[in-house]
Amino acid sequence: MTDLTASDTEADDAADARAVRQQVLAFGQGPAPPGSSGVGTTTPAAAAVAETSFSAVDEIRGRASTTFRPTTLEQQIHNAIGHPDHQGKDAQCILECAQQARETRFRAAHPILRGAFDFGFHIRGLSVMHFAHESRISTMEASGAVVNMTDFSRKNGLQPAAAEPSYTGLLEALTSLRHFGRKFYNAATVDVLNAAITFIEEFADGGDPDRETTKRLLLWINMKLGKFRGLVISVGLAAAVRVTDEFTLQDSLLSELLYNLQKAKLDKLTAMIEAQQHPSPKVRSKGKEHQLAKLTGRIPKSVARGLPKQGSQQLCLKHLSKMGCSGNGTPGQCFAKGRAHFRPTALSSEAKDHIKQHFGGLAPEFADL
Repeated sequence: MTDLTASDTEADDAADARAVRQQVLAFGQGPAPPGSSGVGTTTPAAAAVAETSFSAVDEIRGRASTTFRPTTLEQQIHNAIGHPDHQGKDAQCILECAQQARETRFRAAHPILRGAFDFGFHIRGLSVMHFAHESRISTMEASGAVVNMTDFSRKNGLQPAAAEPSYTGLLEALTSLRHFGRKFYNAATVDVLNAAITFIEEFADGGDPDRETTKRLLLWINMKLGKFRGLVISVGLAAAVRVTDEFTLQDSLLSELLYNLQKAKLDKLTAMIEAQQHPSPKVRSKGKEHQLAKLTGRIPKSVARGLPKQGSQQLCLKHLSKMGCSGNGTPGQCFAKGRAHFRPTALSSEAKDHIKQHFGGLAPEFADL
């Protein structure tokens, strides 16, 4: 199916104008006098009607660029799923009434209403989240956004909806869609929306799902609603309604979406457990070093590397402790070669911990280090 060109549209408008003129002339002409060609004279009343009708045609021409003109297929779909009150009504009139209806709780931008007309979910861009309930505060915050609320034509494109809603947000949007649908769709189509809501409510019996799960639920519901539309086209409404039976945990598409999510979570959890059970060689050697130091009193290499030095000699930690270092009987000397007794300007937290653990903590004169 190809799109209409500008010349096609102009030709249609011209044909509409000719049809109106012919109807007015036929309505306003009196009986033809004998011997005439069968065309009578136009009465003043008929002339007034003709003038009014021509003005109406001009107005229609002016609105043509912003008017919703469904394709034959879109109209056929709406005839099948639309509310009984819509039968025989102009599509533009249906959308304008829906925009102002009390049941419309979402921001009824024209692209959303166009999509709702033929149930264009998923592949045609419409999402359940387009029907999210809009509070007064949200309306105020969005009042500055540039949205054309008078252009029903296709050049006024559909904007993306929220793709990662909360579970509560998804349920509220579905409920808003059903509320709108009760006056916009027939009972069979509303039954499909009811089935979707019932499933989502029961899915959360064990607690609200997280956003990643909700994101997949949204995709799945949009796909099911899109499938319903496709079945209406291919096999008719009566068979398409059987989609309601697919809103179940046993559905193969849902199982696939949730399995992929759970597999990613399980892989991450397994990696964390393995890391705890099998630490890296560096971590193992460091643990053994501290365990050996605890048993023997030796200073771990990780602590010794950060100790201050006096010349080539390293600080004696025992000298700073409450226990003190005897120096093997020689005052001012350390019992160990390569170590010295002096007051450092600073001391690492690891060194302090070692002194506290093995030597009873810092001596009072070194407590300020």
